Amino acid sequence: MPGTTSISPFLMAQVREAFILGVRALASRTRRRADTNGFSERTLSAYILAMAAIEAFVNEVYFAEPHRRMLHDAPMWQLRADWLEKLDLREKILLLSHLVYERPFSRGAQPFQRLDTLVRIRNDLVHYKMEFREPKFLAELRREGIPLPPVPSPPGLEPVEGPWAQEVATTEGARWANNVAVEIVDALVALTPDSESAFRERRLDRFGTYSQYTFIGEMARMLASNFVPITTEDRDRAFAALEVS
Repeated sequence: MPGTTSISPFLMAQVREAFILGVRALASRTRRRADTNGFSERTLSAYILAMAAIEAFVNEVYFAEPHRRMLHDAPMWQLRADWLEKLDLREKILLLSHLVYERPFSRGAQPFQRLDTLVRIRNDLVHYKMEFREPKFLAELRREGIPLPPVPSPPGLEPVEGPWAQEVATTEGARWANNVAVEIVDALVALTPDSESAFRERRLDRFGTYSQYTFIGEMARMLASNFVPITTEDRDRAFAALEVS
């Protein structure tokens, strides 16, 4: 539509920038680092920006007025608009997958579980209280290799624990946040039926035409092209450049 601008690409560019700035900050040699992971407070914004990018993408594609008008017979659009608007992003995505696309996401499977973790990190950062209490998601992030290994304590001394935010402020954390956004957006794009037979099998003709679903799918794919993963090769190149500089 004339005069409208998509912001999800700009937000995703900022997530990648947080990763790059985090890596560059390690050039000072004063930051903790373990191989291709390092501490930088610059990376904390990646969690917040990745969530903002996902939410913007969902609203731009699936909750925009053209989508509502084209697929107005889908059960989701029979729900009160003000109630839908107030829903948590996770609930919106679950409803969308079930009530518009007849391919419901599972809460207990990927990429939804990683999205759930990202939401909890974002919420705790936005409402940060500088607590030493360890949030439950930190164990999940350790399994993903995001926090740096703990600093060994001198003999006879108890380990000193800092605020949990310091543990997630790593370059691998920024890379993880970027890639979670890519995964969930790719999963949303994949909701679009890839053939007329798939469209009919899911009985989506109750809600709209195949061409309408395809049109929305093309718009989703176009915006999703801005959600680019940061691969291990990308990470390794960034760190190799750091060694050269």
